[in-house]
Amino acid sequence: DRLCTYDAKFTPGSDHYEKILFHLPALVTRIEGSSLARAAVAAHRAMGSPDYSRVDLRLREGTAYVLDVNPNADIASDASMALCAQAAGVAYGAMLSHFVNLAAARHPVFAHQKRAVVPERRPVQLPLSMGDKSAARLLLD
Repeated sequence: DRLCTYDAKFTPGSDHYEKILFHLPALVTRIEGSSLARAAVAAHRAMGSPDYSRVDLRLREGTAYVLDVNPNADIASDASMALCAQAAGVAYGAMLSHFVNLAAARHPVFAHQKRAVVPERRPVQLPLSMGDKSAARLLLD
């Protein structure tokens, strides 16, 4: 009952899917948010992820635990990466533009060319819970 199963993630209407509570941003204190952010950045760097990754974490009694680092996370507009960016005030197109620019900067042919620019659009407003947004902001730091 503590694992997020396929049904819990991908089967709307299933018992597990309906019981998953989603809080964006997470309901954590500033201290907890900082601890989670440090753990996420350390895990990302330890895995050698060049541009972006999604880090799954759990917080237990004030300690952040890394469960998974996904260096090729889903970046669809309805995926967690985009939703976290949106919660931090970053539009979907701006997030994608940032990822393209990061990759281009590493490529010898494109590193010295003009950076890609995506016109800014207002992010769709989601009903968000109160909490610290610093972890979501790490996506684009």
